[in-house]
Amino acid sequence: MIASQAAGNRPAHHRGLALALGGLIIAAGFASFIFLVPQGDVITRSPMWIAVIWGALMIIFGVYRMIRGDSKLDHEHGGTNSEPQ
Repeated sequence: MIASQAAGNRPAHHRGLALALGGLIIAAGFASFIFLVPQGDVITRSPMWIAVIWGALMIIFGVYRMIRGDSKLDHEHGGTNSEPQ
């Protein structure tokens, strides 16, 4: 069985859901730290915003993968298969 046939048997949102949930946890965790821990007047200049933006990008890419489905490069057992077919 080739990878594209095995990927067709699984739900298309499998990989994207984990990525979106992981991004949500990261973004929410760092955002809550920014707003709940007293930092004075430097909330807008905090370097923690980089992690919040990174988490938001993970959410966006995870939702994209849920909508788009598996890629041609996705291997049936995880990872990618970049070998020519």
